[in-house]
Amino acid sequence: MSPATDYSTRRASLCQLNISGEFRVSRSDKSPGLTQSCDVVHGDGRIIGFAFAGPAVDPEAREVPRELQVYNLYVTAAHHGTGAGQALLDAVIGARPAMLWVAKANPRAVAFYRRNGFEFDGTEQRDAAAPTITDARMVR
Repeated sequence: MSPATDYSTRRASLCQLNISGEFRVSRSDKSPGLTQSCDVVHGDGRIIGFAFAGPAVDPEAREVPRELQVYNLYVTAAHHGTGAGQALLDAVIGARPAMLWVAKANPRAVAFYRRNGFEFDGTEQRDAAAPTITDARMVR
């Protein structure tokens, strides 16, 4: 199965629509390799953001400081500041201790995670595919 097909299969497994404030949140605990996944859907049915979290991993095989990791959290720019990002973070990790990687030069994301109790732990990395971006690890 190709990575694109595997991703499509996981995305198609989303079920159990729940209402969270003004956003509909789809949630599934059945995605292979993921503890949870969520989509935030605007009232007209368009996906405006997504988040994934699961067991913590480190691409360089370093020891991980938390058992849970936020892999992705994305909200379209048109929906920044609406509470969609908070709804996603709350849905995938709640108040549990977790870790994540963030582009160090993304002040909006860094501020969001700091408001949610995350702090830099001093670990940084660069992806060969994007050598101008420094990712920094945050933990809570």
